[in-house]
Amino acid sequence: MKSLLKYLKSLPPDNRVMRRRSQIMPNLSWHSLGFAIMPIVLFAGKASADIAVNQEFNPISVSVNQASTLTIQLFNANPGTATGTSFTNNLPSGLVIATPTNITNSCGGTITANAGSSSISLANGTISGANSGILGTCTITVNVKSGTPGTYVNTIPAGVVNSSQGSNPLPANATLTIAPNAPVTGNKTFSPSNLHGNGAATTMTITLNNPNVFPLTNASFTDNLPTGLKVATIPNTSTTCGSGIVTGVAGGNTVSLSGGIIPANASCIVTVNLQASNPNTFQDGNVTNTIAANNLTTAEGITNTSPIQGSIKVQTGAQVAKAFAPATIQTGQTSVFTLTLRNFNSTAITSANITDNMPAGVTVTGLVSNTCNGAATFTATSIQLSNGTIPAAPTATGSGSCDIKVNVTANTAGSYQNTIPAGNFNGVNYNSANATLTVNLQTPVSISKSFSPTTRVQGGQTTLTITLTNTGNTPANITSFTDNLTTMGTGITIASSPTASTTCGGTINATSGATTITKTDGTIPAQGSCTITVPIQIASNAVTGSRTNTISINGLQTNLGNNTTTATANLTINRALSVSKTFSPNIVPIGGVTRLAITVTRNSGAPELTGIQLTDNLPAGHTINITPNLTNTCGGTITAPPHGTAINLTNGNIPVGSGNTTCQISVDILTPSTPGTATNTIPKDSVTSAQGATNGSNANADLTIIASFLTLNTAFTPTSISIGGSSKLTILISNNNPSAINLTGVALTNIFPLGMISTNTPNATFTGNGCSGGIISATPGGNQISLSGASINANAVCTLAVNVTSNFVGNLTNELPANLVTSTQGVTNNNAPSATLTLLGLADLQLVSKDDGVTTVSPGGTTTYTILVQNSGPNNVSGITVKDTAPPGMTFLSWNCTASQGSTCDETSGTGNINTSVSLLNNGTATFTVNAKIDANATGTITNIAEISAPPTVTDPNPHNNTYQDTDTVIATHPNVLLVKRITSVNGTTTTNGGDNLSNYINEAANPYDDNTIEPNLAPKLPNYPTADTNKWPDRDNSGTPDEFLVGGINGGSVNPGDELEYTIYFISTGDAPAKNVVFCDRVPENVTFIPTAFNSNPPQASDGLPNSDRGITLNLGGNSLSLTNVADGDSGRYFAPGIEPTTVYPNLNCHGSNSNGAVVVNLGTLPNATAPGIPTNSYGFVRFRGRVK
Repeated sequence: MKSLLKYLKSLPPDNRVMRRRSQIMPNLSWHSLGFAIMPIVLFAGKASADIAVNQEFNPISVSVNQASTLTIQLFNANPGTATGTSFTNNLPSGLVIATPTNITNSCGGTITANAGSSSISLANGTISGANSGILGTCTITVNVKSGTPGTYVNTIPAGVVNSSQGSNPLPANATLTIAPNAPVTGNKTFSPSNLHGNGAATTMTITLNNPNVFPLTNASFTDNLPTGLKVATIPNTSTTCGSGIVTGVAGGNTVSLSGGIIPANASCIVTVNLQASNPNTFQDGNVTNTIAANNLTTAEGITNTSPIQGSIKVQTGAQVAKAFAPATIQTGQTSVFTLTLRNFNSTAITSANITDNMPAGVTVTGLVSNTCNGAATFTATSIQLSNGTIPAAPTATGSGSCDIKVNVTANTAGSYQNTIPAGNFNGVNYNSANATLTVNLQTPVSISKSFSPTTRVQGGQTTLTITLTNTGNTPANITSFTDNLTTMGTGITIASSPTASTTCGGTINATSGATTITKTDGTIPAQGSCTITVPIQIASNAVTGSRTNTISINGLQTNLGNNTTTATANLTINRALSVSKTFSPNIVPIGGVTRLAITVTRNSGAPELTGIQLTDNLPAGHTINITPNLTNTCGGTITAPPHGTAINLTNGNIPVGSGNTTCQISVDILTPSTPGTATNTIPKDSVTSAQGATNGSNANADLTIIASFLTLNTAFTPTSISIGGSSKLTILISNNNPSAINLTGVALTNIFPLGMISTNTPNATFTGNGCSGGIISATPGGNQISLSGASINANAVCTLAVNVTSNFVGNLTNELPANLVTSTQGVTNNNAPSATLTLLGLADLQLVSKDDGVTTVSPGGTTTYTILVQNSGPNNVSGITVKDTAPPGMTFLSWNCTASQGSTCDETSGTGNINTSVSLLNNGTATFTVNAKIDANATGTITNIAEISAPPTVTDPNPHNNTYQDTDTVIATHPNVLLVKRITSVNGTTTTNGGDNLSNYINEAANPYDDNTIEPNLAPKLPNYPTADTNKWPDRDNSGTPDEFLVGGINGGSVNPGDELEYTIYFISTGDAPAKNVVFCDRVPENVTFIPTAFNSNPPQASDGLPNSDRGITLNLGGNSLSLTNVADGDSGRYFAPGIEPTTVYPNLNCHGSNSNGAVVVNLGTLPNATAPGIPTNSYGFVRFRGRVK
């Protein structure tokens, strides 16, 4: 049979490559496009490190309208000078150029930074090139300021700097915090803390505290001394407030400071000696020395908004005091009158004279003593001292003193007031003084009384003891005695137990529940006493406080007389139930959480309290936290729902215990979002119990809600280091905002940017005035620093610092997020500062190779490139840019990146062009695999150029190895599949009836395709291809013919119905490129019926065919024969019964006629083109099936 060049379906032609490689040099190729000739020039990208930029503020924190210096540094890692350098840095809103600007510039060109403007520009600047591994740099500085407190993050974005060497691919951040101007605070102390007239001076120390982060200059104030103080004879003024001048004139009453300097975030002092201003004037008390609010002035306009004050005790002059002892007597009895003279000066008072006249009715009967020296005399109506001496006062607080004592008496009952007017002792003034003597009629009987215990709680019990005394020589017969408990108010009655008793004899009338104690008999022994003892019950609702039980005059009546003075006893009644409450903490930030604790106390002596009812309504704006964390030890039922505004207790109880017993309710409270103060009150008598006990006073808890926050900042010193070098990372924690409070439990963790670690000697510190405690954790080689448990006082500025380094070059930005800090008080930071550290390095970065392994490609075909990037060191490098842009005529379908151990690809895969970065250790590599597709109409050559570039902070000593290119020639391909069909058996043998010997190779003379001879006269010429003929059939014996493979006959001889015929169709791929998606189709000859079971036994079944299915097709490919099923399954063969067109499955398949007798279809897939006889083995094979003659 004739060979068949048909039934072939293939993909568009593939491409193969003729490769031309070169580094750096551009490729120039000519592509023929029809009749037009079009030049395409492809240039390698510029391999440069571009420009790096960094910046810093110094200082990083200032107050309103205080200047900070912004430094911008530019780096050039290229060997060539960067000319035409320009940029504009737009400052964050609110930050402006200060006056004066103090601009410096080592970059040349023109700087534009006008005072009050918000941008800094450089035009036409120059940055020198890198030299011997050292980057070229230049620096610009300018002062900036802000009139508004806040955090200002200045960002120089990537791409802002332009120069002849490129732009800046990396951004840089620096943060400036503007603190509000805080007022000066201060205090005054005195040493010693007291002054005596004519005594030693005291040193007054005035301390001025400056909580701002800048010094206050030209600080001045005037302190007007209060009455009683003056500047000492030797003022001894001094100050630590810079070069300030302290003025204090001896004897004057003012002290002033002028031209002082109060250091930033620190304090200074002013000292001066003071004395008592008038030793002759009586003064005994504290005086307060005050520098009024806003008295202090500074050049910065900051003052003291609160007074600066301190107190000292001033004791000068003399004092007279007097007293009667006892102060109450009966007629005819004696009292001792004491006249005390005191001296508060440091020198004794001599020649002291004084006369004290007794009130009419009081008689002086004799001198008892005199410690004042001099002469002490008396008359019946007066006492006199002449030429006396009053000792000097001690150095410490107190006075020197002496006294004169005399006996006095009175025969008439009454109240006698003894008064002495103010006067002086030898010029030293003293005060007026008086004393009163009460004289009662003389009687031998008297009353005294007491409670035991003297303090009890509501519902408790005490014992009242009444003592009746008789000083007479004969017994006193009691005729009447009455004590009315109602003198103590309501709720006080006689208890039921124990029974009232008396040692006075007779009967005591004290009925349980009554309020009157009476007696009408009994005797008080002569020169003796007797008692009445009564148990007292205190009601649960008795009025609390100090209660006085009084027996009035004549409450006791006897045959010898009545009591002439009242008798009293005091009893303190405390509440059986008391309530207190606290907030913890009691100062919290807005929207913070505090814990409210309500404590109910059963005071000692009270009965068990049951049925306790309590309601606590929260202040407006306060609610129970969403997570209340409610606890209750009071029993009963407690309700405190999330978001609720009240806490309610019902049926609580507190049992009796030793001493006071308590229970407590605790719950978390959410504060409002506005600052202020609030008082949470449980009103008086609103907490009740079944016993009638209530809280006798309001239970208050005060809470202050503040808009307090911390301000963080961060910086590096220095801002640029060589790889492996050290820079100090500083975190500034400022607690100097309005409403600042003392903070405890302060904690934060700063995780460094990727690639940054602590040095081997981190030297982590936490410092600052008012900054204490805290545990710092910074492990050598670690990636973070932590602070915990620190205390930061109000207005303190603390510094957390650690030494850091990096093994990668580039810009590393440390970012501190908002709410990073935690504290016991709930105060955190409300800002998010950042700072950039520039790591400078040296590395030979190399694009080692780029290759797709071919030199030619086909239109519409694909190819795969492998790109190898290497860091030849010596430094590790982060952020190496890798670019590969698909050239005209090619599209990148996908790519992936893998790195050597320890190195990383920023992106491990992608589609389209490559524009990514890798981080490589010294000698590390990154390998890119790029899958590319050639355009269907591509012609000529395609040159693909890959390039790498170092980060702008890296000096690359050999930038000439940073590109690599691969050139492929686009050649239109001609896949070709030849088919030769033979009969290979009749009824299972190679013998025929009058036909060919089917075991032999037959070379059909008219068929150019069934041999290994090119016969151009017989074979048609294909378009753009020399011939369709082939010489690549397998020739195992090297005879020049495919006689071992291509066997079978053309003439099968005579056959009869029922005979079995075996058809073998040989195929070979003979084009100049693989044939893709080849699908074979052969219609079963007419008068033959397809045998579906022909190969059920042999050869082996293809593994992807349906098991146990009939197999009527054999496929030989790559030297292996497998049987294929007739049905649609996983294998590549299928038999289509008559009437079922193969095009229903393979729409583009052409079987050259309708399927009237069945068709065999095999999907051969891609057949590589034969390059030599039988090579490769999968470039040829055969399809076989059998039919039975009808």
